[in-house]
Amino acid sequence: MASGWGPPGGGSPPGGGWGQPPGGQPQGGQPQGGQPQGGQPQGGQPQGGQPQGGQPHGGGWGQQPGPHQGGWGQHNPYAQPQANFQPPSPGMPPGYQQGHTQPLEGGVPWESQAGFFSRFFETFTSANFKGKQFFAAVAQSNDPMPAVFYSAIASSVFGLFLGLIYLLMFTFIGTTLGAAFSKMGAGPGAGFGAAGMGFGVGIMFVIGMAVTMAISGFIAPWVMGGIHHLVLAMAGGVGQGREYGSTVRVHAYATGAAILWAFIPGLGGIASLAFQIINHTVGYDEMHRCGGGKAFLAWVSPMLFCCCCYFMLFIFGMSAGGLMRP
Repeated sequence: MASGWGPPGGGSPPGGGWGQPPGGQPQGGQPQGGQPQGGQPQGGQPQGGQPQGGQPHGGGWGQQPGPHQGGWGQHNPYAQPQANFQPPSPGMPPGYQQGHTQPLEGGVPWESQAGFFSRFFETFTSANFKGKQFFAAVAQSNDPMPAVFYSAIASSVFGLFLGLIYLLMFTFIGTTLGAAFSKMGAGPGAGFGAAGMGFGVGIMFVIGMAVTMAISGFIAPWVMGGIHHLVLAMAGGVGQGREYGSTVRVHAYATGAAILWAFIPGLGGIASLAFQIINHTVGYDEMHRCGGGKAFLAWVSPMLFCCCCYFMLFIFGMSAGGLMRP
């Protein structure tokens, strides 16, 4: 500046001024005479002192530094503190807190490089007893084909089991008829023939059930998984980046692991149904982050629809029967 009190800390201002006091420093920091009332602050520095961090940009001590300027210790006391808030991840419903499930160590056993029987059995146990960790590992991929093949093989094993039951049943029937024919005097050939026929029919059932269930296990995930995916989409439960194949992948693993409980005599059907519900609910939640309610709705909706259709047909049949009475 061209005039004023002189620079802080002593010295003669350029272009004239009051002059420098004797000793190069004004006593008490104030030039002799001509000083406006109020004076210069002690020590040639404004009251309150110069802020630390050097002189503000743009000149003058009264300038307010911007939020991104230096000067006052790189700190802006007027800046609003940022809230420590993280919005929900994309694809999740409002208010839903995403879990932090640790995926199963080593990933999905069926998709590992272990032996066939080891992969098959570990997938069965992991899906049924370590559901959240297992399906968290399943959710790391959208590829449905490995899961569909697992479902086909598991269904084929179940069909083979049913076929063996038919084999024992028809073999017993054939042997019994053969013994009866022998007692009736038909000769030993007739008895062996009846027993062999029963055994042959049983073998045909073994092969037929195994093949039929394998085909069913391969096709069903695409059909039922598609229905479940449609219900999830209608309910707003499909996660971002998830596809039709993602739902098929979960359904195939969930069904393939649950169907093997049907081997238990007497209680197999109930056990299989219970694990179907648990596996699908946990699996869809881990894959789509949709919540347990929407996941369960997706699984149970086809059965509810079928029950409603059967009920409506029953009511219609009763009404039609009543109208047709004379």
